[in-house]
Amino acid sequence: MRPVPCPLPQLTFSVLMLVVISCTPDAAVEQQQGNPQSPQDNGETGGQDTAQNPEGTVRSLRIVTELSPSWVAWSEVEVWGSWDQEGGEVVNLTGDLQAWSSSQGSDAPYQAVDGNPDTSWNSGDFAPATLVLDLPRPAVISEVRLRVTQSPAGPTRHLLQAASSDKNYGTLTVFEDETFSGEWLVYRAPVGDIEDCPALEFSLIMEQTTQPCSDCFIWFWGMGVPEQRPRLEVDYTTETGSRTVQFQAGIPGMDGDLWAARILAENPWWGPGACDPTNEACRADFLHHFQARGTVDGAPLWHGILFSDLSVIPCDATITRAYLHLHINEAEGLANSDHTSVVAIHRGHAWDPVSVDGLRYGTDPNTGEALTWSTTGGDFGDFVMELQAQRDFWDRGFNKSNPKAWFDLTQHVDSLQGERQDR
Repeated sequence: MRPVPCPLPQLTFSVLMLVVISCTPDAAVEQQQGNPQSPQDNGETGGQDTAQNPEGTVRSLRIVTELSPSWVAWSEVEVWGSWDQEGGEVVNLTGDLQAWSSSQGSDAPYQAVDGNPDTSWNSGDFAPATLVLDLPRPAVISEVRLRVTQSPAGPTRHLLQAASSDKNYGTLTVFEDETFSGEWLVYRAPVGDIEDCPALEFSLIMEQTTQPCSDCFIWFWGMGVPEQRPRLEVDYTTETGSRTVQFQAGIPGMDGDLWAARILAENPWWGPGACDPTNEACRADFLHHFQARGTVDGAPLWHGILFSDLSVIPCDATITRAYLHLHINEAEGLANSDHTSVVAIHRGHAWDPVSVDGLRYGTDPNTGEALTWSTTGGDFGDFVMELQAQRDFWDRGFNKSNPKAWFDLTQHVDSLQGERQDR
């Protein structure tokens, strides 16, 4: 899900309010650890483009959910930033939060901020519902992360809003897309002039170009371990110094998601979108896999696709390093006898992990109609790199017994950033 940003200067607040609502909220239900009286709300829920923040500080933050297919719930909420006037070091502020809600089922509000992904807050009903998070003192916020928990997967619309002490809320960003459990929705405070800064999209598609046998192919998969999913690590420098950012799907603390999927490039055109949205076992057969396979001796034709939004990297940044970390499938990723397979990686197309398959890259949120690839099996752009079984795997010591492979994409990411700066 790619949020729609609304311009706002860097944020400072001492009360964080998270509201899931489409009308005036009721009084908040007190958390077990909270104060006896809940914060008050002026009932303004949207229709504004920017936060009302004349003093440059934010005292309250909230989410307005206008659409959801299930009861309102959040598995985890994370707030990152720095304490105001304390040196500017960015830290995880979540442990200092106190939580409230307007309603709850069997799961209490504090369970959304307890750092445990196996617990959650649940409102006990569909929207509207309100979750309020208090900070003990003002902080400069750099990022807010919301981990989705819902069943079934489906269309949602969340407005992230902020206000100063007068509680006159304005919208920071809108999350509107198909969402599913385990997905992170991420807001990052604008840095610099975001209006003149285009998005930085990283998208690749992989196909097998040399296949010595039907069981000879390249298949990356983390064996079901989230930390072993594809990960992109980028170093960059600006006038203020250097920084490393990382992108990996569904892992707390990352700077963004890096989605991977395999799609069948022939009938019946399988991919995550071919599954019932509630069938996580089916979706797991495709998501987080990056595989290319040719059609020798009737083998199925698979293409691997990757996508990430790297726009958190500033427009004026210089890319100094970009490594793509890929875990070889320890059972079938590279045959022991295969030293001649070759895969080609090209620029790809942005796609939606909920509905992508061999025929479509997404679904129109307004009409529900499929957004189809220009060519079935995925759209191929400019050539990026070639991976050879001998040169890029065996000679570097990467195989099923040593599966933690990495590849240098510095030139490619630097090229993307250069094109961004030229636009």
